[in-house]
Amino acid sequence: MQRKGFTLVELMVVVAIVAVLTGASVPYLGRYVSRRQLELAGFSLVQDLRRVQMDAVFTRTDRKLQFIPGSNWYRFETEAGSLVLPPKLDGLYVRQLGGSVGFPKAFGKYSPSSAYFGGSSSNACPPSGVVILTFNAFGRPSEGGGRVTLVDRAGDQVDIIVTPVIGRIRMEWVH
Repeated sequence: MQRKGFTLVELMVVVAIVAVLTGASVPYLGRYVSRRQLELAGFSLVQDLRRVQMDAVFTRTDRKLQFIPGSNWYRFETEAGSLVLPPKLDGLYVRQLGGSVGFPKAFGKYSPSSAYFGGSSSNACPPSGVVILTFNAFGRPSEGGGRVTLVDRAGDQVDIIVTPVIGRIRMEWVH
């Protein structure tokens, strides 16, 4: 006798296997989403750094970025024309980092430093709580190189590095 189709037992076995595989992949999916949010925040910061750097070169004036690690946001000045920019506050563009990604200090961590420029991390936490990066008219960081660290709640970390002298900006995962 030939049967067409599947029995109820066979279907239940397949459903059970799919449920076990799905349940096993959920923790990895959460970590994947968290890492992608961190990567996106890093790319946005790199883009804003490069935007301010190029604006300094084109306008032949110094341009600043201000990092406020405790509040989990940064702001910058630019005269870029038709670019899509975040909203302004006190004449500067402001970028708020997300709730699951930000500076270590915003998550109550004081190591690693959230941001520092000028050669050493000793000026990483100035009394004002604001770390300033200035690009001169040649697109070079005035204080020397430095880094900005972003973390997510899972503990993954990304460093955005500005090299001294040439002002190269790059993003690097910290393992």
